[in-house]
Amino acid sequence: MVSYALAGGRYKIAAGWLIEACQLRGVRRGRVGTYERQALVLVNRDGASGAEVLALAHEVQERVHEKFEIFLEPEVRIVGA
Repeated sequence: MVSYALAGGRYKIAAGWLIEACQLRGVRRGRVGTYERQALVLVNRDGASGAEVLALAHEVQERVHEKFEIFLEPEVRIVGA
């Protein structure tokens, strides 16, 4: 598992690695998907709604949590959802 040491004996785990390990790189869900070259990036492929993008983000979070018992926290601020 790819990780980076932080102060206080904590670690930051590479979310992209976790997502790839769940075989979610390059997946498509209707008009939204994950980027083929970087699993961490969600891509609006054909005018998807914000709800569609958010649904995929939640699916990614759930799959990572199921496999690793780690909850991914979004690094962007989501408004109007």
